[in-house]
Amino acid sequence: MKIILLICNILLISPPVHAESLFSEKLNSANRIFDQKDYPKALDVLKKSHPLAKTEKDQVILYNSIGWTYFNNGNNNEAINYLEKALQGAIKINNTELAQKTSNNLGIIYYSLGNIDKSKEYFTNSWSKNSETSKNYLSLIKEQEEANRMNSILSKGISYRLNTEFEKAIIEYEKVLSTSPDNIRALDYKGYALFRLGKYEEALVTLQKANVIKPENTNTLINLMKTYCALKKPDNAVLIIKNNKIFLEKNRDSIVADSELISVCGESVINNF
Repeated sequence: MKIILLICNILLISPPVHAESLFSEKLNSANRIFDQKDYPKALDVLKKSHPLAKTEKDQVILYNSIGWTYFNNGNNNEAINYLEKALQGAIKINNTELAQKTSNNLGIIYYSLGNIDKSKEYFTNSWSKNSETSKNYLSLIKEQEEANRMNSILSKGISYRLNTEFEKAIIEYEKVLSTSPDNIRALDYKGYALFRLGKYEEALVTLQKANVIKPENTNTLINLMKTYCALKKPDNAVLIIKNNKIFLEKNRDSIVADSELISVCGESVINNF
């Protein structure tokens, strides 16, 4: 699973608490360096600002800033460590604005790490749940949870397929297709299962739909070729090769090694590669 980090309008390095204070000046300096993506230097400035953080609120702001900068510098463990300190400090002084910012930052980090359960905890707590950042990420998390559910069902179907229990496999694929009718994997797997059951016409319809959705899916093209050959239409299988020559050529070795394809279509079709 590829994690996509949502870019949102969240305060990364907090603004000065007192416009005239030395602490504020240091934060502003770190913020400018941060914007230039020189995160190690920004961290150095922020850490040297610690003695200047005279109040508990200043310390929360500083820890939040250090934590977010560590995250951008690729050190997730230190980022989480500082942001947890910032969140606890914000809760202690009952500063809901800072609690929301630090909680959102923690949610973003865990989301980027693929830990959507932990991420969800931070985005649904009493401080973050009504923020725009939280709403945006919770929407992404909902999509990811649904994708995970679909993948779990597909995995069950694949297990049945590996045991050649194709009827049971189709039941699982159809569960996915009932809520996600254009799921390319479910369509391709179902089409192949129908092929193995000898239901070639049904397989053809299913695989053709998959092919329309993703024309260059190698598995679908191979399964279509097998189905056409099983229907005694080898010319259609050859046409698939000719129409997708450039793309299929990249996968030639795996295709010509497919013993089932060779068995169903014969050398006369395979030799068109």
